[in-house]
Amino acid sequence: MKVFILIWCKNPANANNSLLTFRTLRTGFPSSEVVVYDNASIIGEQTKRLCQEVGAQYFRFEKEIRHHAYLKLILLNEPNAILVDPDIIFWEQVEHWDFSHYLIAGRLIPNFYDHYTRCHTVSRLHSSLMWLPDLKQLRSHFTIKTARYFDPITHQTAIVGSEWVFWDTLAGLYHLFKEQSYCFSERELNAYDHLFCGTHLDLVIDDIGADSIIAKGSRMAMENMASLKGYWRQQDEYLTANPSPFLDSLFESSIKHSILSK
Repeated sequence: MKVFILIWCKNPANANNSLLTFRTLRTGFPSSEVVVYDNASIIGEQTKRLCQEVGAQYFRFEKEIRHHAYLKLILLNEPNAILVDPDIIFWEQVEHWDFSHYLIAGRLIPNFYDHYTRCHTVSRLHSSLMWLPDLKQLRSHFTIKTARYFDPITHQTAIVGSEWVFWDTLAGLYHLFKEQSYCFSERELNAYDHLFCGTHLDLVIDDIGADSIIAKGSRMAMENMASLKGYWRQQDEYLTANPSPFLDSLFESSIKHSILSK
């Protein structure tokens, strides 16, 4: 399977985290074909050089495109794909993981309340490290299962009753194919770590605070990369500490209704 990475950097202060994955890319994927798209970043030459060092293909968008447009480019055209965010560090090889019995595999982010967006955020498999083993089959089910006008790739915000609900990137895709999705277990999660907002911390720091778990991860990456090992557990603790009873109840009610209506 081919690995895809999108590099986006508009602030020199974020360059370290925006290129973090190159440090251990071949630890995770020692022989995979890797395609790197440079999203009109300010670190193009550095990215190009790192691609040469790890044997990755390099392509540059001279005009910046949105993240969801990049994902659609892959999901609608490739036979299969592994998505890798640039702010990921690999502790061991993941190239051999086999999720061929599923349409999607990745880390489950549960329903939670996000204080930055001020929204109840719907559960999803995070696109930071995601296996899409059979995109042809996924696409064949796409139009059948998708309601008209609904975009399961792009992030969307809606008001449900009096509550704001946020469907983050690819959340819709996960809910469309939940029964055909694999949620990473502790075994997979121990093989890598990912920084939340690592490539654009400067855009959110004023709202999330310098002492937040997100800001802490970025500092750890700068000061001592090895200290990030197991960082996913701290992120899970944060998510658990900020639940969304509203969404949990909403989805539980919909499941019960679906069962009773059969």
